[in-house]
Amino acid sequence: MNLNKRVLIVIVSYYPNKSFFDHNLKLEKFNYLIVDNTPNLNSSFVERISQYENVDLSLNGNNLGIAKGFNVGCDFARKNGYQFVVTMDQDSFLNEDIINDLVDFYDHNEDKKSLAVISPRHISNTNRALNNVVYDADGVYEGIATMSSGNLLPLNIWNEIGGFDEKLFIDMVDTDYYIRAIMCGFKVITLRDVEMGHVLGELEERHILGRAVAVLGHNHIRKYYQIRNACYIMAQYGKYNYVAMVFDKFMIKTLLKVILFEKNKLKKMKYMLKGYIDFKRKRYGSI
Repeated sequence: MNLNKRVLIVIVSYYPNKSFFDHNLKLEKFNYLIVDNTPNLNSSFVERISQYENVDLSLNGNNLGIAKGFNVGCDFARKNGYQFVVTMDQDSFLNEDIINDLVDFYDHNEDKKSLAVISPRHISNTNRALNNVVYDADGVYEGIATMSSGNLLPLNIWNEIGGFDEKLFIDMVDTDYYIRAIMCGFKVITLRDVEMGHVLGELEERHILGRAVAVLGHNHIRKYYQIRNACYIMAQYGKYNYVAMVFDKFMIKTLLKVILFEKNKLKKMKYMLKGYIDFKRKRYGSI
């Protein structure tokens, strides 16, 4: 079966800009589904999308979150006979070679039925690898060391795991999916030699005690989701020592970076506290 009949590229968009078409829809050999979360999307965008023979558009009509967007895409792909989706957002640079390499790894793996996620290695806009893990001799890392952009997902496993958790809305949505996949006995794989560029917004490098520190500078709303959802993941999966260790460090680092390096400190800390309070009150979904 041709790759373009096996793989659907699912892009979750939110207020797509003028560069969206050249940046995100350049692979003519593959089919796309754009799941748009923009309230009152500009009609000119819809009209231009209709000119692409290989692109379908699903309008949520409001911001329903990236988890909902991915689930809509995966459900569409499964119903239309695809084997895989590649999950994408607007900030990553996908090319044909990446898809070919991910599918080739799946096809030539003797234990392919165990593969829940196959991911490229993400490289930031400052040419910095976005994870620091030790790959095996074949350039493969098994474990949670990736993000959702560029993930090849076998749809039968997506269905078995139960899809993405929509109450998380945004932030940690991918991590929650990876953890549940591993708990179900599946594997999450990152390939060292398959690289994909990803723009991380206001990424800055700062220094403390002679060490370089990556500071993203997410706004107060993102800080809310990060803390709320990190607390949720700790509560759900913290009995696994690896998860507890990683998320303890994440929350401490997030707070310290806000205090030491970021702007709008008080507002961000206020929303981080709100995220924790909403976690305790079991308030999920959109803020």
